[in-house]
Amino acid sequence: MENYVPKQLIRSKSGLRIVARKESLCSPFIIQEPEWIPDKEISNCMKCRTKFGFTTRKHHCRRCGQIFCNDCCDTRLELPRMCFVDPVRICVNCEPQTKIENTFFEKHVKVLTQGDLYNYLFDL
Repeated sequence: MENYVPKQLIRSKSGLRIVARKESLCSPFIIQEPEWIPDKEISNCMKCRTKFGFTTRKHHCRRCGQIFCNDCCDTRLELPRMCFVDPVRICVNCEPQTKIENTFFEKHVKVLTQGDLYNYLFDL
């Protein structure tokens, strides 16, 4: 238990996240949640320009914080770099980069963060 980092489950506007109790204990691989664009500022999808209305709802991409229609933001992916518990909504712009990062994270970062050097450097 010497490498234990106290974590907490928090509810953010984007979903449930597991984060370190202290900012100084966060992994260097974590990226912060983006600032969401307020709904009232956008009347068209930021990708395809479809006008929002009663039947076309607004959806925030959890990675970039921009607002899209369902067609441009219907993919749900894991976002381990943002500590989300469940897969979250990702726009078509962020999807390719997120998939690349998830593959890298799964193959390399998990192994690196379990190594002795990492534990030595980040052991607080």
